[in-house]
Amino acid sequence: MPAASQISLTRGVSIRHCSHITDTDASGFVREIGDDGEPRVTYYPDMTEKPPHYLREWREFKGMTLRALAKEVGTSPSTLSDLETYKLQLSPKWLRRLAPVLDCREGHLIDHDPNNLDTDIIDIWTRIAKDDRPAALRMLEGLTRTGTHD
Repeated sequence: MPAASQISLTRGVSIRHCSHITDTDASGFVREIGDDGEPRVTYYPDMTEKPPHYLREWREFKGMTLRALAKEVGTSPSTLSDLETYKLQLSPKWLRRLAPVLDCREGHLIDHDPNNLDTDIIDIWTRIAKDDRPAALRMLEGLTRTGTHD
C-alpha cells in the first residue's frame, strides 16, 4: 500500500489520518498496522472517487445555510465548515447530532449523496409526521418481506 500522511480528495481538500471509517467496502483499502503494532486508518489516493461523507450535499439538499444548521445543532458555522471540508472528523457524535436535523439516517450522511437518490421517497418521508414514521417504516418493511410488487 502507498504511504499516506495527507492526500488530496475530490474537492481539493487535504485530510489527515482519521479513526472513523464506516464504509466497510473501503476498509480493506484504508487499514494498516503502524510500527508500534497498533492499527491505523488512513485514506489512500485510490479512494478519491468517493468523498468521505456527504454533509455539505445533505445540508444544501435541505436548503439550509451553514448558519441555520449550526444554530440547529448548537455549534458555530465555522465548525460546520471545517466538518464539510474534512478539517474536522465527522465522528459518530457529530452524525448523531446532524442526522435528525437533516432528516436522514446517520449512515446516509456518509454513504449517500442525496442528489443521486430517488427523491420521491425522501419527499414523501419528510411529509410524514415524525410520530407516524415508525408505523410508515413498518408498512414499508412489510412490503419488502412479502415481496409485494406490481
